[in-house]
Amino acid sequence: FRLSEYQNELDQLKEKLRMKDDALKRELLELEQRIEEEKVSRQKAETRFDLERIEKEKVLTRLSAYAGEKLRLNNPGLADLSDENRPNKLAEKFSELYDNAWTDALESLADTNQNEESQIQYLLQTLRVIYDCCMEFSERQRTRLILDVTKPSTLKDKPHETDVPGRILSKVIDLQKQTASDAIADMTNYTLNEIITSACDTSMQKYIDCCIEYCWMMAIQDPPMKLDFGPAQNEKFDKEVFRCYTITGEKVQFMVWPAVFLHKNGPLVTKGVLQPTAK
Repeated sequence: FRLSEYQNELDQLKEKLRMKDDALKRELLELEQRIEEEKVSRQKAETRFDLERIEKEKVLTRLSAYAGEKLRLNNPGLADLSDENRPNKLAEKFSELYDNAWTDALESLADTNQNEESQIQYLLQTLRVIYDCCMEFSERQRTRLILDVTKPSTLKDKPHETDVPGRILSKVIDLQKQTASDAIADMTNYTLNEIITSACDTSMQKYIDCCIEYCWMMAIQDPPMKLDFGPAQNEKFDKEVFRCYTITGEKVQFMVWPAVFLHKNGPLVTKGVLQPTAK
């Protein structure tokens, strides 16, 4: 009888242990499920946070770009430092053109019957014609692009000046810069076919190519850069704007190289060169 009681107690204890074990297993399973749910919830929250952060960054980037465009628009004092063809860089390249390609081109004209002054005037006139063409055609291009975007009904009309929102103008200017290589190639063909009628050797061709490239890039700045070809012969000149070529003097004998201004009525970027009349 006693043995039977012990057996019953043992069985009861086993049942209690089994029930506690089952309860613990259920609690453990519930805990694991809650942990998993928390993980999923946290992952969803992190994903939402990342998406919101990315979206905010995109909005801030767009706002920053828009603000930058508005600040730089018609404000050459604020340059995009990542742009290799920003005004100051262009002025440096233009100075290098005078030091290198211009010198080589002048030497290539040494065998002609012209004197040095005539040779220099030929190079200067070539540059001036190219500069004028680039200024004219870049303005036409910009006006036409603006009209094509804002007033498609006027496509048959002759391009004319028009008011345009800054957001559109900035995009048009960017497009001009992005497609500059195509425009420069076209300007080169036009120049060689319509302007430069005489045969060119390698040095002269390089000089012309550089003139076209730099003049076009100057023309599509906002606002366009300005080349000052100086005062007329026998007029006094500003020594803060022009330096002397081989001799010193007070009045102009002939121009050699134009001065570069950031834009019309803007600050001087690099001095020009001229030959004064001897004292």
